[in-house]
Formats: sequence, C-alpha cells, structure tokens
Amino acid sequence: MNRSEKYRCLVKELYVLRCHLLPLEFDPTGDYAPEILTRASMFRVLAHAEIESYIEERSWEIAVTAVNSWKGKRKTSRTLLGLLAFSDLKMEKPPNSLRPKKANSQSSWKNKLDISTKINQAMDIYHKAIENNHGIKEEHLLRLLLPIGFEANDLDPVWVADMSSFGEGRGKIVHTSASKWAKQQLDPKNELKIVKSLLRNGVRFLDNKMEDLLLDTYL
Repeated sequence: MNRSEKYRCLVKELYVLRCHLLPLEFDPTGDYAPEILTRASMFRVLAHAEIESYIEERSWEIAVTAVNSWKGKRKTSRTLLGLLAFSDLKMEKPPNSLRPKKANSQSSWKNKLDISTKINQAMDIYHKAIENNHGIKEEHLLRLLLPIGFEANDLDPVWVADMSSFGEGRGKIVHTSASKWAKQQLDPKNELKIVKSLLRNGVRFLDNKMEDLLLDTYL
C-alpha cells in the first residue's frame, strides 16, 4: 500500500537522525565512548519528536479536511462524528422554537439551532488538544486519535505500551541531568531497533488508517 507523503518524510527524517547520531557499525560488546552514548540519547529525544510531530500533523490534516467537507458539501464522516463525540460539549436537546422569546438572546439562540456552530466549537477544542500535546504515550494517542475516527480496537495494546515506554524513556532523558542519564548506558543499536519496531508495528498501520479516514471525508 502506498504510504502518505508525511509518512515518507517521517522515515526520511529518522534515517537522517540515524546517520548523524548513531554509529555506522555497532559494537557487538556494547562498549561505547561517552560521546556515542550522548548521541544515542539525543537520537531517542529527536526520534520521539519526529514521531510526535507526524501524528499531530496528520491528525490535524484529517480533522480540517472533514470539517471543510462538511462546510463545502455537507459531507458527514467518521471523523466529524468523532470530533463531536469526544469534544466534551454538552449535547443539548433541540429548542422549542426557531426564535427566542427575548430579543437579546438571538445570538445564543442561533447556536442552539446551528450544527455548524457545534462543529466549529468541537474543532476549536481539538485544536487546543493538539497544541497542548506533549508526548506519544497512551493518553496522548487516545486524545489525538479517537476524535478523528479511530476506535479502541484499531490500536494494538502492545504497540501502545511500547509507545508509552519509549515516551517515558525520552522523558527521563530530558528531565534528568546529563551526568545521571549517561550512567544508564543506552545501547545505540537497541535505540535504533526500538524506533524501527514502533514504525513497523504501529505507525505504518496508523498511516494506512489515516488514509482511509481521509478518503472517507471525500467520498
């Protein structure tokens, strides 16, 4: 299956990081100089940032496309339903009349009648969720993916756990002094293996699913 342009860019950026930060050949004994271990730590931090950015950008692309399809041709989609369902907006019953009893309530009354207003509100909430996102752990993945149409069964629990573990490892690096995390002796070979596994066992599937959701917003 063809991968999206954003996925291909992600793979390219991760390859560049691999070339710049990890040894061309790995030591079979795992004995590396301190500067190599520092680069391995930076590889984890920057690889995490690339994966996080990919998920955020693709998720927002799908949300925007779904809302634009609604505005342009009143096209409903799983993404549109997801944005509303997970927005935390109050789902009010229809009002009893087209016009409010009080003239000064005209603006707020229109909001009760207009579906597009509720969609725009849900979109604003989702935009804030992306802006305030700072990770790829389970809570972050659910907050970004469920509102664009993913279902719980679409996410492999093992892969989600691996993403959470990778995110926790990144957190320890950026929130710990270099003198302390350098002693953890990160294995450059293992760091590359983890990133490849995250792509192969989950991110590629996300990309396929996102392409399906994007197509659903058009057809």
